[in-house]
Amino acid sequence: MSGDKRLATSDPAPPPSGRWLLGAASLVIVIAGLRAAAPFMLPLLLALFIGLLSFPVVAFLCRLGVRLTLSVISTVLALVGVLSVLGFLIAPSLNSFIEATPSYVQQFSERLSEWTADFQARGIDVGSVLAMENIDPGRFVDMAGGVVRRTLTGVASALSFSVLVTFLLVFFLLEGGHAPRKMNAAFGIDSRVGKYLAGVVREVQHYLGVKTLISIGTGVVLGLFTWLCGLPYAPVFGLVAFVLNYIPAIGSIIAAVPAFIVALILFGPGRALIVVAGYLLVNTLIGNVIEPTLMGRRFGLSTLVVFVSLIFWGWMWGPLGMLMSVPLTMMIKIALDESEELHWAAVLLGRVRARPEESTKAADAAGDSG
Repeated sequence: MSGDKRLATSDPAPPPSGRWLLGAASLVIVIAGLRAAAPFMLPLLLALFIGLLSFPVVAFLCRLGVRLTLSVISTVLALVGVLSVLGFLIAPSLNSFIEATPSYVQQFSERLSEWTADFQARGIDVGSVLAMENIDPGRFVDMAGGVVRRTLTGVASALSFSVLVTFLLVFFLLEGGHAPRKMNAAFGIDSRVGKYLAGVVREVQHYLGVKTLISIGTGVVLGLFTWLCGLPYAPVFGLVAFVLNYIPAIGSIIAAVPAFIVALILFGPGRALIVVAGYLLVNTLIGNVIEPTLMGRRFGLSTLVVFVSLIFWGWMWGPLGMLMSVPLTMMIKIALDESEELHWAAVLLGRVRARPEESTKAADAAGDSG
């Protein structure tokens, strides 16, 4: 009898330390699986991001009476057309920049010799640091040639990747048109799960939409700025600024490096400092004034989280993972923020800010003291 009683008794719950250890082990397994699944996950996530940005257009066409299938096809064709036109506009500038790399290396060597002579004329010996024998221009040429070769060999894989993303985008948009009915059928109209998922999708769409518009504005402004400064390849600099604007704080610094180097080689330190000042002014105005106003403070990530996510997603999925690092982390933060149980984790990922009730209490205390 005692043995039967022991069998009938439920096993005690594992201690908190055991639960944490089990959770950590599960997280390691999930991370390893995601890294191994990079060829599958990267086009899937990229199509998901583009789909979230494009679905409002599909919904607008459907409200005008256009059938869902025709709305999706029209939206995808318009998107492909816009990207193709931009590609044709930027490709000549990018190709000429790659072709001009050897001449830039030669000009850099000549300017380095001039700077070394100026320093030595003023009694500053920098020959051991900037000695020309320590800088081999041929090495830079070989590196540029390697980049060109990798680019040419990667064209086929890039085209196949684009085709895969396009097909996934079409299916995402078609499925998104039926998503509300499926959610209601699966969870009920007033279910907590349905409201949670709808809230996450709505907030992610808002973040990606505003961030994309701000990034387009940043790329256009900095492209025009570099053109007014007399720099060649302004479309390339604008494209770099657009892409890297998805990475707060760090991206703006990285985006300024190519323009600074070209200005330094072609025009000297004075023009290069003007370029850096222009990048700093534009990114400060957009990052600290315009973006928080349009997006709201709650979408912010701490600088440490941005840097760690850049390293983590880059380690997971390479350069494309680095470009998608902040949107991916922001999606996780939004999902945590919409959950009552995990809201604390979203607070830890974000910037330090006062809660609304704390701001109200502070205002009431100030009013009472007045």
